[in-house]
Amino acid sequence: VPGLWFQGEYAYQFNDRYSMSAQGGYLWLGYSVQNVRWQPSFSYRFAGFSGDNPKTATYERFDPLQASGLTDWLQGISLGKVYNNSNSFSHRVNFTVMPTSNFELSLDYYYRFADTLNNLGGNPALQTLKSYDLGHELLLIGRYYLSQNFLLQGVGSVAFPGTAIRLAADNNTSPWVTLQVSLFMFF
Repeated sequence: VPGLWFQGEYAYQFNDRYSMSAQGGYLWLGYSVQNVRWQPSFSYRFAGFSGDNPKTATYERFDPLQASGLTDWLQGISLGKVYNNSNSFSHRVNFTVMPTSNFELSLDYYYRFADTLNNLGGNPALQTLKSYDLGHELLLIGRYYLSQNFLLQGVGSVAFPGTAIRLAADNNTSPWVTLQVSLFMFF
């Protein structure tokens, strides 16, 4: 089907010095409307990163060695600052348009939830979760290609902490906002 695409990545982690068996990855399905003004694109991604089961001798918590960027491995910019790509699953829905050939605008919705309530190795305030619900996030990204070598990117995000984060903060949370402007230079 023209415009239909599928992408996936999988990582398996092990260690020769101790018993470790962790995994992470995602499956991503999308559709780009071609030959239409603004070239709208829609996609859905499911991602998962294993957590550790303390009842086994094997360490199963996925270690996000270099989880960065705003597309593949990062699960929201605001929630990602508090809860990394370990012991979690996420749903992501994306809508992207290109009003001009050098300007792209995308809106993402994330829902994140934990794999296990044991979160040892994560944020100290979230070592033991009282709920699987981590939160929701809306992320708006604008990319303006100034030239072949320069990209101006603006990011706006609002995250709504889920039950696990709210309970860890004694229900003293409100939505978090991230605003960011970056200039990238490519060689």
